[in-house]
Amino acid sequence: MVTSWKVLDFLPSTMRLQVTFDYPQYLSMNEIRDQLVITFLDNQYFIVSSSQRPLFASGTVIQKYVPPQLPKTSKWTHSLDFVP
Repeated sequence: MVTSWKVLDFLPSTMRLQVTFDYPQYLSMNEIRDQLVITFLDNQYFIVSSSQRPLFASGTVIQKYVPPQLPKTSKWTHSLDFVP
């Protein structure tokens, strides 16, 4: 389960997130890898400044596989790339 998350960087085409898990040693420990699913409920905070248009539609879903984690390392950082 995700304990917390924060945005580390937000660039024109990339957002880098850091996610903290309760029990990271149990993530993707079998042949079936766990996925992190991110749903953007509202797109008003993700605007392309040059056109003032949203970067993506409300309700956009991004899924990423979470690699196996070490027991003491509960923070996972991943960059999400957007195609405007």
